[in-house]
Amino acid sequence: MVIQKLKLKHYFFALYFFINGLFVLKYVSRIPNINEWLILSVYFIIGFYFFLNQKFLIRYLNYRFLFFGLVFIFFLLTIILNVYVDGNNLNIDRWSAMEVGIQALLNNQYPYSAIDHLGGRTSNLPTLLFIGIPFYLIGDVGFLQSFSFLIFSIVIYLSFSSYGEKVFCILLAIFSPAYLYEIYCKSDLISNFIFILFFIKVFPIQKVGSKKNQHIFFAFFITAIGLTRLVSLVILCLFGFKKFIQLNFKLKASVLMVSAITGTLFLYICFKNVEGLQHFVKHNPFALQNTQLPVAVSILLILSTLFWSLRTNGNFKQLLTNCIIFLSFAVFYSFARTIYYFGLSDSLFNSIFDITYFNIITPFLLIALVIKLKNSESLNQNLC
Repeated sequence: MVIQKLKLKHYFFALYFFINGLFVLKYVSRIPNINEWLILSVYFIIGFYFFLNQKFLIRYLNYRFLFFGLVFIFFLLTIILNVYVDGNNLNIDRWSAMEVGIQALLNNQYPYSAIDHLGGRTSNLPTLLFIGIPFYLIGDVGFLQSFSFLIFSIVIYLSFSSYGEKVFCILLAIFSPAYLYEIYCKSDLISNFIFILFFIKVFPIQKVGSKKNQHIFFAFFITAIGLTRLVSLVILCLFGFKKFIQLNFKLKASVLMVSAITGTLFLYICFKNVEGLQHFVKHNPFALQNTQLPVAVSILLILSTLFWSLRTNGNFKQLLTNCIIFLSFAVFYSFARTIYYFGLSDSLFNSIFDITYFNIITPFLLIALVIKLKNSESLNQNLC
């Protein structure tokens, strides 16, 4: 058991630096007269030193004040960044794809035909478009990142009893190049998975079937979250399939009915204005989302999570670990496949592979890493 925990801790540690290292390597390479490999080496050396020693954490700080101070200051910085960064100058179109999709939806048009500022289309499924509407109405869908940071801060607050651990987790996020990139580029990808993380943390899965009408909320939210991105089904299967199997026949039927009604309603709202079957086949979010991962692999992955969920006890720590492992498989398979066909240089530096795809792991990884590290002697000494 000790060996298993050490392996997981080391894997999470390596994964955190690998993901962030990719972002350092790729985007520093675009700065003239700077050697990206040298900067990456410096980042690893400094990161490993502080991570392994945690000497930057002073024992007698007021961690409660520091935690809420960091949350407040960084929240303001995300708002300022969204105001002053002109998305039209960015070479990434997730924000504008969401914006034009929402705009089309509100104008009673087919959202998946709308063209963004780089000539692309949105791959967001209905629920994510619905989530983005309030931020579109206040003037910038990028504010979704600010809101999702607050949600992530709530998850951190609920996940740890010690304010020192909460501060440590917040610092891991704030100093993560991968996370900072998502905020700067107004991307909705990491926000999507922060919302999923929040759901699996706060939803009382144990009460489904024992408390009146809890199964109705369970069916509604599972379906709604599943209609954000297809890969979210991996997490939802790990989270809820075992509980669904344990329900009696009547409750199972009720869950399926609510899920079918919710899914049909959400899909109808977004697809009712499609011009025809041929247009749907050519312009739909499912095809866009499967460009990174083949359909057959996606199906096999989801089936594997169904089987694996039956072997777990469903506690939050174990769920985080399972989510990281299965999501890692999906992303690393896609990354390795792209490298095989196009080579490392083109895949990474010429953006044939979208490394932001790794950020579907990041919210789960940040929480799980602190959970695994909090029993280490050096961390406890500095956080007490």
